[in-house]
Amino acid sequence: MSQQPVLIAGLDAGGTSTRLCARTLSHEPDLLLMGPAANARHHGVKHAVEVIADLVRQARTKRPHATLRALFAGVAGAGQPAVKAALESGLREKLDSCRINVTHDGIIALEGALEGKCGLLIAAGTGSGVFARTSDGNTVQTGGWGAALGDEGSGYAIGREGLAAAAHAVDGGPATELSALLKHRFRLCSRQDILAHVYDQGAPLQQIAPLVLKAADRQDAIAIAIVESQTRALVRQASWLLKQHPTLWPRYTVWGGLAQSEYYVTILRTHMRRIWPAAGWCAPVHNALEGAVRLALRSLSDSAAG
Repeated sequence: MSQQPVLIAGLDAGGTSTRLCARTLSHEPDLLLMGPAANARHHGVKHAVEVIADLVRQARTKRPHATLRALFAGVAGAGQPAVKAALESGLREKLDSCRINVTHDGIIALEGALEGKCGLLIAAGTGSGVFARTSDGNTVQTGGWGAALGDEGSGYAIGREGLAAAAHAVDGGPATELSALLKHRFRLCSRQDILAHVYDQGAPLQQIAPLVLKAADRQDAIAIAIVESQTRALVRQASWLLKQHPTLWPRYTVWGGLAQSEYYVTILRTHMRRIWPAAGWCAPVHNALEGAVRLALRSLSDSAAG
């Protein structure tokens, strides 16, 4: 009887959605699945475990001929050891016969973007943070404190500032093109509309960020000031990391939803040149999901070697 093919899975769970890639180690096409957001801090550990476990069950159902041996999950909010441990424990209760590792989603982004090599990654999605892999293989971080304490330069922070600017315009403050963009996109025209959008509907403020970037690209002074101040604050976190690790390999990349904006990346790179003129910018080699798959494969190899 032939041995069943080995299946590994990488997972990227963020504040917008959760994606899983299952790879059979027999050159079969990857299986890609998507589920709801699973930020462990915003949605809770129990919710995150349920979302992840459900996607894994779907993968097993769709690849019944293969045996899942390793899962590596990058989960937003899993940077704290207690959260990481709770996620791993919850997943082990639901998924048997599988090697399970959980880490912060910035770690899988770093792995994918730089292919496991040395360098720095600026994460700019719903949240933000700065991650780096040093020459001795250690992973270091600044930022990532969440919306209540930080997340400078993130989609949430930029969206919040953009909506606040529109609210100020309602009060008689400086006019901004954001008012028209918000009216067209979300039908926010009055004080009541904005208050209901934020406090009654609990709308994700990161959804406002693309409008801020669009207004900035159209030379709206208010939007430009928001993007300038937020990216400068995020780059300041990179400067703190560089002070602690001055011998870091001089290259960096930008990852996350905001990295898709040419305007945002251009402004960020301008600030980076001021603090790290010797460094070169590079586009991410792979996305975070591929980084998780690479780490799942490595964990399987490490287990076999041990």
